[in-house]
Amino acid sequence: MFNRADLHIHSSFSDGSEAPSRIMELLTEAVIDVFSIADHDTIAALDEMRSHVPAKAFFIPGIEITTLTEEGECHILGYAFDSQSPAMAELIGKIASMRIEKMEARIKGLEENFGIKLTEDETAYIFSRNSPAKPHLAQVLVDRGIAATISDAITGYINKCHVEGLRISSREAVEYVHRAGGAAVWAHPLGGEGETPLTEGRFTSRLRYLMACGIDGMECYYSRYDAAKREILLNTAEREDLFISGGSDFHGSVKDIPLGRLDKDDRCIRPEKLTILEHPAIAGLMEGYKREG
Repeated sequence: MFNRADLHIHSSFSDGSEAPSRIMELLTEAVIDVFSIADHDTIAALDEMRSHVPAKAFFIPGIEITTLTEEGECHILGYAFDSQSPAMAELIGKIASMRIEKMEARIKGLEENFGIKLTEDETAYIFSRNSPAKPHLAQVLVDRGIAATISDAITGYINKCHVEGLRISSREAVEYVHRAGGAAVWAHPLGGEGETPLTEGRFTSRLRYLMACGIDGMECYYSRYDAAKREILLNTAEREDLFISGGSDFHGSVKDIPLGRLDKDDRCIRPEKLTILEHPAIAGLMEGYKREG
């Protein structure tokens, strides 16, 4: 039914570089016709994205929530939820407050650790974003000439300003997504962009914790994973009866990841491989899409 899929895309409403209109142009060029915008801790892009989706494309509303497990940070993707639900409003309010508090702590850390004091205009720019994030703060350091690239600014400065505990739990995130009628998926389970890969023991421990939280699936196809990692995740998902998802983690010019790249070797991954599309929340949306089509 569909040509290509990408269920992990970030827009300029969080820390991506491209607006929804441009993302839709790029998706059309790449012949990707089933996709999700899953911005960090915000759903602000969803309404605008919907206005640009052509009749032949299937759009799944999404979000990527940064959470804490018993062993550290973990990202949860929410799909096909009711964006107008009280549960989603409560979740967004809670994580937005925490995100602002965390950014304030990072800005303070730059001054205390490196003597870098932001101007009022720089601070205003950062907090004018829908979802203030490391790349926004990093851009300030690049513009000042303190760091050569956003990546250098993050690794050399921002990540050294340690901020702990200002995240909701993974259990809360999964519960909120379910209360809003959506599906909850573990994003890049073996480690995301710039993260230390999980050992087998930590992966297994975190998997058990997230399954106890009620996670529905895992992102088994991911732009930075090779065949060996993919097979580990696919075998685990099958054994544990978890839905399979896949996405590029596209951020536009912020990261060198093209739309639709669902593994390191850039193989074509057919949408039929992504069983998360069969989850009742997404299948229900798809039924409405078919009727309208």
